[in-house]
Amino acid sequence: EWINRLRQMGMSVISENGPVFDEARAIYNRAKIGLNWSTLDDLNCRFFELPAFKICPVMNYVPDAQLFLEPDVDYLQFSTMREAVEKAMWAKLNPDKAKEIAQRAYEKIRPHTFDNRTEMILRECGFIL
Repeated sequence: EWINRLRQMGMSVISENGPVFDEARAIYNRAKIGLNWSTLDDLNCRFFELPAFKICPVMNYVPDAQLFLEPDVDYLQFSTMREAVEKAMWAKLNPDKAKEIAQRAYEKIRPHTFDNRTEMILRECGFIL
């Protein structure tokens, strides 16, 4: 529904499951705004990928997100479909502000590589000292 509403408003939206590696990187590198709706209220991979590619993240409220990023400073947060559309359209209509948000998110997410996150999890579980 979100994707359809944005398309009806003239926004070009790529919404596919499946592209990986170089194909996914090419898609991310063309994007100005990244959309993420976590249906499980968890921090999925896209939560980290969008800032890592310096894309302005538009993401739904997830309780743990504030451990990494500040809502409406480092990413555009929404709770309803209406907010989701409004925030995505705002980012499209305010590209300079969207770039600033993307840059702040990038700086905060930068240390959280897959290697670093995996090491942290293994340490927390006691598998490495």
